[in-house]
Amino acid sequence: MTFSGGDSPDWWAAGDRSRRHLGVPDERPEPHRSRRGPHRSGVRDALAVEARRTYEGSLGPAQADAWWSNWDHAPAGPSALVEQPAARGRSLPSKPSVPNARRRLKAPPNPVFRTRLRRVAIFGSRPSDLQEAQPEPYPWDGDISVWAVRATLAVAFLIRVVDLNRFGFNGDESVYAGQAASLAGNPLFVHQFPVFRAHPLLIPALLSPLYSTGTSDIRGRVVMALFGVASVGVCYLVGRDLYGRRTGILAAVFLAVMPYHVIISRQVLLDGPAVTFTLLSLWMLVRWMQSHREIWLVASAGTLGLGVLSKETMMVMSGALVAFILVSPRVNRPLRSLAVSLSVLGSVSLVLPLALMLAHHGSTGQNYLEWQLTRSSNHATTFYFTTVASSIGWGVIVGAMLALLLRSNRTWRELLLVLWIVVPYLFFEIYPLKGYPYVLPAVPAIAILAARGILTWRLSKRLSQRVREVAHPTAAAVLAVSMAVGVWQAVFPSAAQAGLAGQGGIPGGREAANWVGSHLVPGSQLMTIGPSMANIIEYYSHFPAQGLSVSTNPLHRNPAYIPINNPDLAVRQGEFPFVVWDAYSADRSPSSAKRLTALLVRYHARPVHTEKAAGRPVVVVYEVHP
Repeated sequence: MTFSGGDSPDWWAAGDRSRRHLGVPDERPEPHRSRRGPHRSGVRDALAVEARRTYEGSLGPAQADAWWSNWDHAPAGPSALVEQPAARGRSLPSKPSVPNARRRLKAPPNPVFRTRLRRVAIFGSRPSDLQEAQPEPYPWDGDISVWAVRATLAVAFLIRVVDLNRFGFNGDESVYAGQAASLAGNPLFVHQFPVFRAHPLLIPALLSPLYSTGTSDIRGRVVMALFGVASVGVCYLVGRDLYGRRTGILAAVFLAVMPYHVIISRQVLLDGPAVTFTLLSLWMLVRWMQSHREIWLVASAGTLGLGVLSKETMMVMSGALVAFILVSPRVNRPLRSLAVSLSVLGSVSLVLPLALMLAHHGSTGQNYLEWQLTRSSNHATTFYFTTVASSIGWGVIVGAMLALLLRSNRTWRELLLVLWIVVPYLFFEIYPLKGYPYVLPAVPAIAILAARGILTWRLSKRLSQRVREVAHPTAAAVLAVSMAVGVWQAVFPSAAQAGLAGQGGIPGGREAANWVGSHLVPGSQLMTIGPSMANIIEYYSHFPAQGLSVSTNPLHRNPAYIPINNPDLAVRQGEFPFVVWDAYSADRSPSSAKRLTALLVRYHARPVHTEKAAGRPVVVVYEVHP
């Protein structure tokens, strides 16, 4: 059959199929539309006619017939007939009557046809077809991809477990591990760490079997490292389903060696598992966009709810989900999709307040919410754009920006990734409290965009073929090596450097607490500069401790902490026979450190134990004599 532009049924059927793939709206009245069956409108499709005529003039009627007969069998429209990484080696289905039907057809060589197809792909209902149609400049078969993924996961695990227990817990790690021990009924912790304290209970409940007996810190850190490795694996899945295997592997490599992600995933913090759940939610959202099966949207919303149950700050990512559903032109019936996703997300997230109400601890969650909303700023306004950005890696950020500057990256994929980055960054930039791990959910999307930017970077044809072949691998390797210095500092931190909250363990804290537990009289109460060191002492020594910096105003303190209303009177009456000074808390709260130093001078304090790091004291235990 040669193309004649006549009114044959086969031609009209092909025209209807092309309208669906090219995004040309049907001109029949709206009530007569059918979302599933072909549209028999009888209206000539000018774009399809032009494409058919151009291809027939390039290769002849015979090859044009073979190419056109496979049009309706392509899974993603005409561009799926082009060599694309998303197919991952699968042959296209075809009619039995078409010769060589299982052979993948190459893209039409005519540049005019490619230009017209590009315009249709960008402005039609399937703007992503052009990106899927771009061939990979470097072949990646199944064996290479599998071994590359395995090697990346092995490196990620090795980085996260080497020298993992060099320092003891910091204040936050002590709280989460102590909460898990209390859930397990460990008698050493039930009096110091209440079950309903501050955050949701999903992660402490998962860790509780590891803390049913004894006092351990390495167990929980290994579990958190495994969550970090899982995030690397899911990052590969997201990148693979969006752009192909090479992008997925390169994004996983970036996340595996990223100092920001390594630092957080080496600690017993809630952010690591929460980001794993939100990244799984992102992957399921991508699957929903590609398959249009609503079960993936339900799974995405439910998994995001698990992230909220891990840490309540993950509720911010629901804003990215809602914004994408409402803004993306690829989402059919956005209001219905929005209602489904919010219903599932709300149903899963309501488990925490319901549990608090059933346990008669509803006021605990309310007090904690009030404290979070009224907390004052603890860092400069540019904290996330300076300190956190340097931990992520300036090279990765530049690579992500390069991907957004290229004209070829203007699809729903980039819209989804940008929203996954911008929403948490903007929210926590406006929010007064700026925690170090708060913007961790945006990091995998940054890594994927950076990989996409490097792989879609086109060099000038004036350069030699050899230079153009090695440019992309060289840029990726340089970017990965540039993060090696930060990774080394995360794996082998210096005891002398002062860190931020959430950046790692406190040098000397575990050793000082163990000395307290083995040398002081049982029942002795200790005063510390801040609640962080108090939590560490309570976790390792099981002695009660209170922080001097805890505010007496209920709106300005964590509801789980008890303030010292009159420190001078408390020391004079013998309530605190021992006082602990530490360099970490003194650096964070200089005013409270001065108040504690004044008490030490006033009551003739005598140091009874000192922990040093790099030649200077980091923790000193004093005995006071009123």
